[in-house]
Amino acid sequence: MTTPIPRSNEHGSPPGEVKTYKLTAEEVAALTAPQPIPASHTKPITHRPRRDQQQSGAEASKQTKAAQAAAEIEWFTPQKREPEATIGFARDGLIISSGTLAQIKAKVGDRVNVGLSKSGLLIHVVPDGILKLAKGRAGDAQINSKQLKQWLDNRKIKKQHYPVSWHAPGEALVKVECDE
Repeated sequence: MTTPIPRSNEHGSPPGEVKTYKLTAEEVAALTAPQPIPASHTKPITHRPRRDQQQSGAEASKQTKAAQAAAEIEWFTPQKREPEATIGFARDGLIISSGTLAQIKAKVGDRVNVGLSKSGLLIHVVPDGILKLAKGRAGDAQINSKQLKQWLDNRKIKKQHYPVSWHAPGEALVKVECDE
């Protein structure tokens, strides 16, 4: 790289002189010492409401009645509840609620097998399962498989959400209804 050459239209000025000041002790004390309050100073005026802002006795009683009425109101406060343990039918498979996942100690990415018996639909979490739990909405999991969907359709199971009737670590049983 070469040294830049100033252009003819660039005019600069040299730096100015650096000036130093030496203050005497009296000058420093005068700058930092607290100043006395002058005798002409008076206490500040306190805030007084304007005439249009002053409340009459009737308005004040209305406010106290409103406060008493508000104290008697029972307000809605949402309760944090555990998600329900359900298994439902989706367009391309099954939806497993976050409550069911917690009960059977399963997570997205686990492998499962799905079976049907006289007692209901069984979901069994196994390391070498045929189906994989995929991420669903709001903490739920899905089993997306068109073949599973066709298999369930052939068994004529009603398409709805069913509560989990029995669960153990790695297993969930759902009593399902069949269309006749």
